[in-house]
Amino acid sequence: MKKLVVALFLVALSTIALGIDSHLRFGAITNAEKYNGEDEFSNYSPAFGLEVTQSLFLFDVGGGIQYNDKVEGTDVATTPVYGLVRWNIIPIAIKPYLVAKAGKSIYSRNSVNGSDPEGNNFYGAGAGMNVRNLQLELFYSITELDDTDGRRDDEMEQVTLMAGYKIF
Repeated sequence: MKKLVVALFLVALSTIALGIDSHLRFGAITNAEKYNGEDEFSNYSPAFGLEVTQSLFLFDVGGGIQYNDKVEGTDVATTPVYGLVRWNIIPIAIKPYLVAKAGKSIYSRNSVNGSDPEGNNFYGAGAGMNVRNLQLELFYSITELDDTDGRRDDEMEQVTLMAGYKIF
């Protein structure tokens, strides 16, 4: 236990020393029209994650992990690990940005016969803003689903609204 506490302390200290930003993020996720065939966003599930970024001029480069719970109608929960590039459009007090993320879904909890998102590609784009230590982001993502029963491959399209807080 002591080793874990010392390791977490050293990681926190090094992120502060290197000027790395960390955001703890919470929000809601829903399905886009293609996967569940509905014309409106009616079912929401919680999503939470952690992002770590390094600022380079007008860009932030980094990575993150996010847990997306099951949305009614899909019964698929995913945990993507991704790299991200964020373009800070106007670096003023309220900082709007555009973001692109790409990675792999490393874990899935699903009950859909014939679909498995684990180990498949995750990618998407979104927009948001930073206000002091707070972050608000609207993000559209696609998670590829493998065909495990011989039918066809599919994609799960989702829209996420996330709020974050800068912890380092």
